[in-house]
Amino acid sequence: MKKISYFRMLIILCGVTFFLTAKSESQVVWSDEKWPRAAPESQGMSTIKLREAEQKAITPIGRAIVIRRDELPDKENDRTIQPMPKPDGSGYANENEGWQIHLNKTGVWKALPRDCYAAMGACDRSSILVCPSLNLVIARKGLTSNPYSDCCVDSPQRWAKPIFDAINDEKQEQDDGGGRSIDWTRIKSPIIFQGDATTAYRDPAAIYHNGVFGLYFSLMRLGDDGKFYWYTAVSKSENLTNWTEPEILTSRDRNLNFSSPGNIIRYGNEWILCLQTYPTPNNETYGNKEARIWIMRSSDLETWSKPEMLMVKGPGVPVEDMGRMIDPYLVEDKDEPGKWWCFYKQNGASRSYSYDLKTWTYVGRIPCGENVCVLVDDDEYVLFHSPDDDIGVKRSGDLKNWTDGDLITLGQTEWPWAQGRLTAAFVLDLREEPEIGRCVMFFHGSSTRGLKMHAAHGHGTLAIAWSHDMINWNWPGNGKTESGTSRTN
Repeated sequence: MKKISYFRMLIILCGVTFFLTAKSESQVVWSDEKWPRAAPESQGMSTIKLREAEQKAITPIGRAIVIRRDELPDKENDRTIQPMPKPDGSGYANENEGWQIHLNKTGVWKALPRDCYAAMGACDRSSILVCPSLNLVIARKGLTSNPYSDCCVDSPQRWAKPIFDAINDEKQEQDDGGGRSIDWTRIKSPIIFQGDATTAYRDPAAIYHNGVFGLYFSLMRLGDDGKFYWYTAVSKSENLTNWTEPEILTSRDRNLNFSSPGNIIRYGNEWILCLQTYPTPNNETYGNKEARIWIMRSSDLETWSKPEMLMVKGPGVPVEDMGRMIDPYLVEDKDEPGKWWCFYKQNGASRSYSYDLKTWTYVGRIPCGENVCVLVDDDEYVLFHSPDDDIGVKRSGDLKNWTDGDLITLGQTEWPWAQGRLTAAFVLDLREEPEIGRCVMFFHGSSTRGLKMHAAHGHGTLAIAWSHDMINWNWPGNGKTESGTSRTN
């Protein structure tokens, strides 16, 4: 069967919508003028299901398809399908009552998902098939699909199978990397962007929204004047394999050097990106004492506002007295919605809280590395951070008392590009996203040679790993068995 184009679907959908909405608002009753109207009890039963079908077809506007075919191949009937009981419990609808409703819970329609149900007129001249798992409604009006049978309960398998075959083909194409599902076996290398003597990719942060990964990071480039400039940049991908060319979001100014994006949160009706300044006006190796933390705002993840400084030491502390601070990260309190914590590097990991992202209260600090990333897992905070090398993990139930976990080293011993330092892990917990089904870690590595050239540059390389439990991590080429697509796990 030829693929069903979206244009054809749109045209057909308009026809279905007209066909459905042409009925009265109180009832949706399907009938064929050549056949008697359904008996009252059967009609009432059909109305309930058909009204559900109407909502699935019109409200979410999924896929709705009208089939108008007079000839379809004959196949052996399967009469083991049992129609739905009547509302009054007096028995089952049958072909003599005109409308029947059939369920596929036992899988008799082998080619169709088991959550399908169908309402059919006499000899299936008019039928509607609903499949909630695919957000799909198929309406059919025409001659019977099996003129040799006096009972056509098998008919949905006859006329709907080609459509489901086409949908499955489309899903398979998506699983192979053409759509939102991730084929993990297609990611051949952990490297996303590899640094060199002139360019470093560092300090990743990411968001997954509308089927697209947005990867934000520090981009460090050698300028025409022989000095390095820091930027915040973004790249996007639908499959974690193909990434767009990095787009720079911040200005070219060594007095600011906006960089090290911490994370992106949804706050009210806008997106908030936190980041740092890392001033190197005299071509210093590291950002000077004027480094501070900031946020930028966006309504669409495309256009960003001018940066706003976060006064995380409190409204009474002047900017010049706040001290050097870098690597911000925002996380909502797991026990008090609306209370936001900002972690940042200053004498370990310092933290402040706010209820409006404007007025902040400083709380204290914990011994910790840089590039903090904090998630909530099973009512516990999980903090990833960067000690001198590798990735550290801490856990806490209250943000006060922390226990240390094992260091995460991934494949560092086999990666020359990370053997100088493996660091700056950012973790997205996407285990509840059916097309992902994992925690995805972005991190950067520095080569030994790169660190000798420039300690804050390091030929920084962005890379990826993933996990089902935040403990055992997998990555391309490590030899572990990894199933192909997320949907099968």
